[in-house]
Amino acid sequence: MSALNTTLLKPLCEEMGYDHQNLFYSELAYFGDIFSYINEMNLKLQGRDKRKFNVWDKVESF
Repeated sequence: MSALNTTLLKPLCEEMGYDHQNLFYSELAYFGDIFSYINEMNLKLQGRDKRKFNVWDKVESF
């Protein structure tokens, strides 16, 4: 999160009664989950004997 975003977001969160730190950690966990799924798909797409159709099926099912 950039300094400008933090400067703008922190007063807004305080005004609305949200804890700025908890919001940051929730966002961080959310992105962690997204990258975990992307990494899982990446590992499934790697390998010597992968064919276009098999790889495409994995991408579509993702």
